[in-house]
Amino acid sequence: MKTEIFLIFICIILSVITYILYKSILKLKSESKKEINRRIVILVIFIVSIIFIILGIIGNNNEIEISNKSSNLIAASTALLTGLAFFVQYLANKQVQKQFKFQQFESHIYKLVDIHRENVLNWKKQDKKTFEIYYDRLAAVSVLDCFDVLFKEITLFIDSWVLKNNSYFKDAYIKELYSIYTTFDDKEIKNEDFIFWIKTELTYIVLFYGLEDKGIENIKNLYKDKLEDNFITELVNLFSRKISQKNHKQENSYSVHFYISKPNSSDVNNYELKNILKDTDLYNLFVSDFLHDSPDNFKYYNGVETMFSHYYRHLFNSYKFINTYFEIDYLTRWKTYGNLIRTQLTNTEQILFFLNSISLIGRDWELNHQTSLFMPDEKILNKKLITKYDIIKNIPEGDRKKYNIDFFYPDIEWEDKPMYLAENKSRYTTRTNLKKYYN
Repeated sequence: MKTEIFLIFICIILSVITYILYKSILKLKSESKKEINRRIVILVIFIVSIIFIILGIIGNNNEIEISNKSSNLIAASTALLTGLAFFVQYLANKQVQKQFKFQQFESHIYKLVDIHRENVLNWKKQDKKTFEIYYDRLAAVSVLDCFDVLFKEITLFIDSWVLKNNSYFKDAYIKELYSIYTTFDDKEIKNEDFIFWIKTELTYIVLFYGLEDKGIENIKNLYKDKLEDNFITELVNLFSRKISQKNHKQENSYSVHFYISKPNSSDVNNYELKNILKDTDLYNLFVSDFLHDSPDNFKYYNGVETMFSHYYRHLFNSYKFINTYFEIDYLTRWKTYGNLIRTQLTNTEQILFFLNSISLIGRDWELNHQTSLFMPDEKILNKKLITKYDIIKNIPEGDRKKYNIDFFYPDIEWEDKPMYLAENKSRYTTRTNLKKYYN
């Protein structure tokens, strides 16, 4: 009888220890589900081992004296408790290491934010109409205004070109865009969407590289297999002639003109340039005068590459760093750290970021990793950083329509259009289906 009471007492003690161990496992919220399940299995094995030891001792009750049974039980319990102590210490060490890594991760995130802010503070953009200089975030507003002007001009140029020369893009380019784009909403893909894409992308590339000699070379190299050679040549020749000129007769007064190169220019002569503009809206819109080049004239579109190139590289590496830190779950990475980076971007910056992301130089953010929702590829979906982290969610609906943003990113959870609303149910379902591949 005394043996049974002693065994019951030992079982109660071991049960309390087991319960404490189990509660410590439940407190490890930051662990992955697989790690928690593995520890629970170890705990179950531990409990079952205790039961077998006790049953073995009880089964030998008629053959071994009570003192020997007690000694065996104590020895077994000591061994188990020693093993348990080592296991708990192992868990504690793992937790300390994990916490240290997390602190390093969080510290690095804040350093990335500081670098991002410093990059923005270094922005500088001179308005080519007023010659006023804008700094940091106001410089981005000036760049977007310049994009809108250039988009209208390029659209007029393309419309005039099509009337005289028909095609300006190569068939392979349209096929490339079709192969890149796969819609998750299963809506009809219209040709005008791709035409708008070509115009928007071309405008951004011209704006980004500018029309100095180096910029023209970069533009021609990018489009040599996509646009007709004579089209891109005439386009850069024309728009490189748009200049800002200081008016010496009136101080602080400036005007914007197109000029024609001197007659001995080898790239395009006066007749060719006039022939492009003749009887077109381009001529009536902004060709009010033709001037020769002079020291006081400079390119209207001289590029923003030095302003934005390192900015976008840093932003891309910041999101890649967050996306590959798997010690915390996706929702935490999305809501806490992805949002921390996104909140540094103004609406204007998000629009410029969008324009970069659909261009030839920015598609690695998402468009180069499209896949069908019905044949999901976890590796590809995990690289769709813009949708995954809602990087451009603050762009207002009016701007989304203006730049056709929903065509490229239909699954963004827009700030002014929450997905839990009834009219967005289908998009919310799609978003929910995608999220399961993100962890």
